[in-house]
Amino acid sequence: MAAKHLFYVTAARLATYALQHDQLVPGPSFTAEETGYAAFSDYLHGLRNGLVYVLADIVEEDFHVEVIPYLRGSNRRQIIARRSAQRYRDTSLSLSLPLGIERNERRDERLLLAAITNTGLLQPWLNVIRERGLPLVGVYSIALATAALLKRVAPKESAALLVSLEPGGLRQTLVQGGKLRFSRLGPIDPADAEQPARVAAAFAAETVRIHQYLIAVRALPRDGGVLNAILLAPPGRSALLAAAASDTAQIHYHIIDTTEAASRVGLKKLPQGAGSEALFLYTLAKQPPAQQYAQEPVRRGYRLWQARAGLLAGSAVVFAACAVGAMIQRVSINDVQSQIRLQRDLTQSLGADYSRVTQSFPKVPTTSENLRAAVTQFVSLSRSASMPEPMLAGVARALDESPRIEVDRLKWQGAVVEAKTSAAAAAAADSRAAKAERPQVIHDTLEIEGHITGVASSDYRTINALVSDFAGRLRTRAKLEVLETRLPFDVGSQSTLSGNTQSAPDDRPAVFHILAGAPVSP
Repeated sequence: MAAKHLFYVTAARLATYALQHDQLVPGPSFTAEETGYAAFSDYLHGLRNGLVYVLADIVEEDFHVEVIPYLRGSNRRQIIARRSAQRYRDTSLSLSLPLGIERNERRDERLLLAAITNTGLLQPWLNVIRERGLPLVGVYSIALATAALLKRVAPKESAALLVSLEPGGLRQTLVQGGKLRFSRLGPIDPADAEQPARVAAAFAAETVRIHQYLIAVRALPRDGGVLNAILLAPPGRSALLAAAASDTAQIHYHIIDTTEAASRVGLKKLPQGAGSEALFLYTLAKQPPAQQYAQEPVRRGYRLWQARAGLLAGSAVVFAACAVGAMIQRVSINDVQSQIRLQRDLTQSLGADYSRVTQSFPKVPTTSENLRAAVTQFVSLSRSASMPEPMLAGVARALDESPRIEVDRLKWQGAVVEAKTSAAAAAAADSRAAKAERPQVIHDTLEIEGHITGVASSDYRTINALVSDFAGRLRTRAKLEVLETRLPFDVGSQSTLSGNTQSAPDDRPAVFHILAGAPVSP
């Protein structure tokens, strides 16, 4: 948190204070002259950081109630600026406080115009602060800080006249409904200020006089009831004030010792030599009023400080978010690393179990890698290879229609081959016109060996017809392509028919051989 530097300005001097751990620490004081301004400039040179609050307590502070039409936005600001310029010659230290809306047909707005009329008392100090580039939060007055102080000192009083003894005299401030209505600093003769009894009498007399004045200017209604006057007695003088200020039909006094008031606002100890102004300074540091006198050009350093503080706060938030994200990521990384270590240990344990189990296996003539590859290949072939059942079923149907054909041996092979079927074999099978040789792609082959019953081995014509008929039925019934046919004799056009009927008896069977395959659909 930035340090807070409080400057209490009167017509004669400037006193410096610093807020440290809920305590006001007094600093040097400077007189309102050229040597004092130069010394103040040197003092500010040593203040490298912190916020600056200026609290003015001077007689030249004016308050005026103004009624304006009910407006908003720029129109309202323009009419307030015009009324202030009409009221005050110098508006560099002026402000307006809203007092509410009047309950009439026009709904006019009541304003309290306030200004420090003698700006020459403050401008030299403000110029030094601006030249040093310190962030000036604002220029306040005892009157502006009274409402906040009254809430802490007497929270039950919504309307009261607060009277306090300041270095410049008696400060009397009227607060109604938590809003400032009037304030006045009445000087006290230096000779009377040294005598406590005369100061106590001045408290009572000035309270009666200001009450009559407020009724005259209609700040208080004539028949408005009892006015609560809260007197901040200097330390140890509460009894004198109680003896001097007696309740009347119109004024009811509440006397609070300044030391007790300090404990109520949270100030642990009054600074040495300080009076009730310490209460206003502490309240200003803890709860500054929303309104203040300084214009924006004077507060430029404070606006830069706010921007810098905002950037630092934003950077801190981003850094905190990044730190939280990094912590979350770190926790996630630690969790992943823990899982990796767990899986690595589990893998090593399973590997040890596998090695122990495999060592108990019987010895095989090859390695486990080769066995694994063989099993994988067998599974692949078993899933993709065809089976002989469809071809055998077709052959069985062809045999049912060929009673003289007897099968001696069948040899099935599941393989993809490319074969050529001659045009003569095709013509003998289906009696079609001769064709040129054509290639066929076969994925399964079936080799059939058999013999013909009931026909003499010398009856070539009948044997050839029966075998050709059986081959044709293989094409039609079994959907097979006859690739090769071998008879017990050669019937080719390039050879001569020959045979020795004397060497082969008539009861010897005629043996044939057929090679068929299942063609791949185009």
